[in-house]
Amino acid sequence: MAGVATILSQTSNLSTVEIKSYLDSLSATFETLDDSERITSLRQIILLVSTRQDVRIPKKLGTVLVKALVKHHESRNPFLDACIQIVLQHIPSKTIEIPEGRNDVSKVLNVIASKPVEQIDTLILMLLRIVSTQGFSLDTLSRALSLITSLPVLHGQNLKKEQVNIIEGLFIDWLLKASLEEASNPYKRNFFGKSDQPSTVTEIDGSLNRDFFTILNVGKYYTDDQLLNVHSFSVLKVWLQQQEMSDVKNVNKEFLETIIDYCFRVMDQAERKPKVFQDADVQHAVVIEAISILDSICKLETCLIPRVFQTVKRLHSKLVLAQDVSQPRILLALLQFFLNHSEAVVYDPQPFIDFYFDKVIYNQFGNSSVAFDTVMFIIDNLETLCFKTHIFKFFPNILKILAWNPRSYIHEFLEILPAMLSETTAIEVLHTLLDLPCMTAGLEVSCRIGKSDVTQSFTAVVEAMMSPMNRPLFNFILRHEGGHGDTIDRLNKLHVLLEDLNQLPRVVVCSQIVPVLIRLFFKVICDDSDERLAGQLVPVIIERVGLLYKAAQFESEIKKILADGMLMLFELYPKLLMQQHEEIRDYIGSLRHAVNNEEFFVHMVWIVGEYASQAYDSRCTSEVISQLYELLECVTYELSSILQNDTQSQYSVRLLAVLMTSQAKLASRCQDLIPRVILCLTKISQQKQKQSIVDDENDSRAIIDRANDLISILRIPNVAATILSPAEDVRNGTCHKNNTSLAIFLQNITELLQPSSRPEI
Repeated sequence: MAGVATILSQTSNLSTVEIKSYLDSLSATFETLDDSERITSLRQIILLVSTRQDVRIPKKLGTVLVKALVKHHESRNPFLDACIQIVLQHIPSKTIEIPEGRNDVSKVLNVIASKPVEQIDTLILMLLRIVSTQGFSLDTLSRALSLITSLPVLHGQNLKKEQVNIIEGLFIDWLLKASLEEASNPYKRNFFGKSDQPSTVTEIDGSLNRDFFTILNVGKYYTDDQLLNVHSFSVLKVWLQQQEMSDVKNVNKEFLETIIDYCFRVMDQAERKPKVFQDADVQHAVVIEAISILDSICKLETCLIPRVFQTVKRLHSKLVLAQDVSQPRILLALLQFFLNHSEAVVYDPQPFIDFYFDKVIYNQFGNSSVAFDTVMFIIDNLETLCFKTHIFKFFPNILKILAWNPRSYIHEFLEILPAMLSETTAIEVLHTLLDLPCMTAGLEVSCRIGKSDVTQSFTAVVEAMMSPMNRPLFNFILRHEGGHGDTIDRLNKLHVLLEDLNQLPRVVVCSQIVPVLIRLFFKVICDDSDERLAGQLVPVIIERVGLLYKAAQFESEIKKILADGMLMLFELYPKLLMQQHEEIRDYIGSLRHAVNNEEFFVHMVWIVGEYASQAYDSRCTSEVISQLYELLECVTYELSSILQNDTQSQYSVRLLAVLMTSQAKLASRCQDLIPRVILCLTKISQQKQKQSIVDDENDSRAIIDRANDLISILRIPNVAATILSPAEDVRNGTCHKNNTSLAIFLQNITELLQPSSRPEI
């Protein structure tokens, strides 16, 4: 740092003329410096041009640095890094002189083309000259071809129509006219002047080649034009995709027909059994690429769809009829093709979709490449899949990808999850999300069945899983598709069987992402669903809050989210209280439901106190309010007794406070209940006054104050109704605009809050 500071202080005092003189002298002496001196000089240049706005690198020095790149391009060292940085960031393209030697061009081509080019047309002409002129090395041609097909990505620059025609004409030659003879052995020395008879390349199964050369032909050594054929095929998809995005539509049918012929040939070659086992992977990759290329061609020229469709469908039929799930990436490429073009030929791809997302995903969910490709396929085609297919009936299979890779795909599934939710699937999706750690544990077990290296904990679970009694439980949690029931009666039994696996790393991570998904679930439901679906969810949430998989911190966090979700539903649809009256009464009427679920129980008590009103639902009569009050009163007395006799109780005074408040709210709407509520609150206050000597004084004081405040309010029934059950205009702040009795209301509130107005207990 001291050295840098010294250089900066020195350069700040130099004039522009002095700096220019230094750079000119460096241009003349750079080649004679040793490595350490050159690195020091380059670092000084970087500091100069970075800190002085008036410094420009002279053209001569730029040429010297480009020559240095050519000379040292194969070595990766600090000198080369510094040299590349200067060329990329500080030397204008128009000042760079391209090396004269043809083989030297490729050594700096990537560096030159990667920088912000000021004269892109000059670069395009240079690349066109390289690819269309004989004599350049294969390396140079390959680099130039890659760059010219990547120009729209690198610089947002499309080629002109005549330039496109030149490139596509060259593609035709490179793809169809490659030599059929192998190259001679470059390592063999011929001492007697005899030349070996050239051999012909073979098919991948070892048979003689009887057609034009393709990427799937095999030879011991390859000629330059054969390698250029391979390279041309590898950039075809990028080239076609760029033409799709081009403003200038230029469809060269001869070029497209050539590509189709090439792709059909490699698809035929891929059906041959490879002579070398490893070549099967090459076949697989080439077929995927060919299908993607044909897909792009059909997007460019729709009149070619019928011809291409027949060949692609033949490959699809062969795989599906054989129920072949061993080539999932080919199947996915086929599925993408059908999704894009089936309407043009009136073909229904749904059976193929069913096969892939049923059989294939069930068998290949653990394959990382298949998982990635499938998730990307869903995201890329999300709108089409939602409106034109029934893919999301297989949401249990799709969620297996997330269950097995919870850390990898959480962001992607936050995008996919809303598409899974509908009136018919929402409840089952909620159950599945809540049991996602169980799915992960079940997948861990199923992957270890029949293996010898299984730990003792897994052995016990595997034995339980194979038991005829428990097998239906595992079959359900690992089912292929939805629609077979929301959940299972013995879900608690499944949780117990899998409890020993809750510390597995994959299960732990899965349990950490479920809260994020459940929050999104409630957001989507509240934004897009109707009251009917919300009503169906209420009993499900009440049931599941006490039925969760026991994983680290999973239960407590999910219970809180379910409680918040319930509040969101009732805030949107207060009438749910009467629609689900029986379930809610059964739940709040028993204090045992608050054991280990107090947060949720508190929310349910608050909901009853807040929304049990005729203002929300005419069915909420005085009789209904009285019934709800009696339940809360019994629970309040029971809880007060427990808190009085057990100083280490698992219940909190917060629950007691909410119970008291909810009773007061109900009484404000049904004034016949006011005497009973005042009596109940008075008893609780007196109990707490006696108990405060041995109990937490702050808690006791809070309960006593709450009871006294509520009693004071209830002694003035008209005011109680305004305070505890305010009208909608009071809630939304418009009361001051239309309430003519505001002065009387404020006077009553003032008198109520005076210390002298409090009743003595």
